[in-house]
Amino acid sequence: MSGDGRSHRLRELLRDLMTDSLSWGRGLVVLEDVHWLDEASGQLLGRLVSGTAPIPVVVSTRTARTQQDLTRWTGQHYNGAQTLDLLPLDFEGTISLVRASIGSNSPADGFCEAVYAQSAGNPLLIREICRMIGERRLPKAAETQVPLSLAEARSNEATLLNTAKVTVIARTDQLPAELQALLKIASAMGATFSIAELQALSPIRKSALDIEASIERLQAAHLIKPMDDRPGRFTFSHAVIRQAIYDSMLSEQRREAHRAIAQAMEESGQPDNAENLPRILSHWERAGDAALAFNYLDRVAELRLRQFDNAAVVDLIERFFKTARELSITITPARRAAACFLLGEASLNLGRAEAARHAYEEGLRLSGLPLPRTSAGLALHLVLDLAEQVWRRVTHGDKDWILEREISRSPSDPFLLAAKAHEDLTRIYYFTSEKLRLIHATLRATNLAERNKYVSPTTATNYASLGAICGVIPLHKQAEHYSRLAAALSERVDQLGTRVRVDLLSGMYQIGIGHWREGKRAFEAGLNNASTVGDLRRWCEVAVGLETISGPWLLTSAFEGIAPWEILVQRICEEGRRRGDTQVLGCGLLGRLRGHAALGRWSAIDADLDELRQIITAKPEGLELVHCIEGASLLVEAARRQGDAGEAKAWFERAFSWCQTLNPAMKTRTLPALARLFDVASDTEGGDPAAAQLVLRKLERFARVYPIGRPTAALGEATLYLHHGQQRRAERVARYAFAEAIQLEMPAVALASLRHPAGPKDAAARQALETMFAVRQNTWGQVLQLDQPEFPPHVPVVAFEGGHA
Repeated sequence: MSGDGRSHRLRELLRDLMTDSLSWGRGLVVLEDVHWLDEASGQLLGRLVSGTAPIPVVVSTRTARTQQDLTRWTGQHYNGAQTLDLLPLDFEGTISLVRASIGSNSPADGFCEAVYAQSAGNPLLIREICRMIGERRLPKAAETQVPLSLAEARSNEATLLNTAKVTVIARTDQLPAELQALLKIASAMGATFSIAELQALSPIRKSALDIEASIERLQAAHLIKPMDDRPGRFTFSHAVIRQAIYDSMLSEQRREAHRAIAQAMEESGQPDNAENLPRILSHWERAGDAALAFNYLDRVAELRLRQFDNAAVVDLIERFFKTARELSITITPARRAAACFLLGEASLNLGRAEAARHAYEEGLRLSGLPLPRTSAGLALHLVLDLAEQVWRRVTHGDKDWILEREISRSPSDPFLLAAKAHEDLTRIYYFTSEKLRLIHATLRATNLAERNKYVSPTTATNYASLGAICGVIPLHKQAEHYSRLAAALSERVDQLGTRVRVDLLSGMYQIGIGHWREGKRAFEAGLNNASTVGDLRRWCEVAVGLETISGPWLLTSAFEGIAPWEILVQRICEEGRRRGDTQVLGCGLLGRLRGHAALGRWSAIDADLDELRQIITAKPEGLELVHCIEGASLLVEAARRQGDAGEAKAWFERAFSWCQTLNPAMKTRTLPALARLFDVASDTEGGDPAAAQLVLRKLERFARVYPIGRPTAALGEATLYLHHGQQRRAERVARYAFAEAIQLEMPAVALASLRHPAGPKDAAARQALETMFAVRQNTWGQVLQLDQPEFPPHVPVVAFEGGHA
């Protein structure tokens, strides 16, 4: 399961636990100082207030900008929140609190005025000043300050905070030296501490201090208090008190305190648990001992990866390598490789594909499995890895020997880490359209996984990848073999995250060969599994595949109507924006644009087209190459509709330039991109015949790998034959296009072939289309009408008779 999925499941579990604990009576959750809340906890807060049974939550904050974070975390549910602006006490309120604090209804003349002047009505300061007076110590500042106005109190938070710290230190200065030392060490321990933890510290042991008696005295002084929900643990009465005491220590005192705490935690016998690891790292860093802190950087990074904090992982690993360089620390190759793998996975989760690729490739080099750098080396390794697969298949025959192996319980196994790195690299190579490297990474990942005596989720995923690759070579027998093994292993591993990946790859294989319903079933299973585990990143990957075959542009038997498609493509766009994922957003925008064009909704295109134009202009590297090509082609069409020949030419040049570097045999999403570019290139009013010819060659290469491209490529060829006056050749390939479209259940291209000037004109062809169409009249009829006099505006290739739909 990916980080997104694990994070979602953990939030759901915590919400369910809290809902259950509150189900026996009325209750609420109180969160103080949410201006310090981290992102993961903020997302949990969002889950608490959402759902069918939202939990009432009260939060407090000292900064106004927290409202933006709360709005992001809680979404639409924030609109139902009530905000209470807690103002400082006025003078009368200050008098009441002073009387309650000192236990007297008749304070000395001028005393309340002095307290109000120093506290500006802040209740914490009022209580601390009164306690200080009870200890017979009033700061001289109280005698000279003048009362602050309400506006001054609001705009002078730093002054109030500093005053609070001065007041706290004035109180602690009256304590015996040993109690002051105890308070200082406790403030360095963190938000909470226990008597046992204090007794384990070497400075405390040397002082022979009676810890229990000292704790009682500090409680009586209202400096610390026991925790209600954690028996045996104590905390400071207020965060300001702890901060004031900690800030009062000299630098050397702080370093010694943190050193003593870190040493005690290491000696406790549990330095590696999830709670202690980051604390020990923090204490060694605050102690100023970079060498000892270094020992924990990569270990905490591994923990943070499991906790879905990918940004923290990147920061920790970068510090790990930087510290090693600065202190000339020798790192074993295995440890350095493991750190690279952590950095690679975290970077990929953050959408930083290039950084992830560099980290993974470096980790594999350190593991003794360097990736080939040259084309010749890549070809050689492909042959060797393929030979290993063939040898293993021949050795074991048709037996499913891999299913007899036990499941690995060690995610840190070096073989499996290397296999996982190759698996993630396949996703990067798919994004960058590097087909040979994708095949090589898949083969090697499978070989590494099979060399191990255990099977893992990576094994299942690699078999699914091999199945998809074999399917488009095409080696359908081998594709079915690997796909069946992937499905069986994913069931054995019993991890929904693995099933999502297997479903995605299975669906890609099925749609590549035109098995629309089988592909749709695989994608829908993937969506359900991704939704169950809350893995939104994988959900987006599967949803994009489903949208491609279920939208009105391609119009296949997977299309179930306009409404379901609109809901799906809208959700893809929303997730892309929410996650800041340009690739996902680009998929959603282009899916909606080509769908609206298919439906003739030209007025609905403008807003999406403007957003897409901004992305292509500012961040084209965040989009897949095929999306850049398709988006630029759509912008060419828009400029031509507006009569702006200059802008149309500029966008066409960019689209064609991208197309020249495209490997067309990588992914099914190449089809709409090339079809759209061929349309604008072959337009007799502003097109480029030479460019159209090159795009057609790309389409034909796509069609040789993916059967679903055959009708479109053939229809494009017929169009160019007509442009060159070769009527008979055009008729022959147009008839072929029609036959392929009928066989693949692609009514849009079939109708385009039928109405093409070189298309078949006989009654048998018309009858074949009507027979196929009648089966899905209710859905296909929402987009196409067979008896409409004009050519449908959504056909993938429409560039004939002037190139206008």
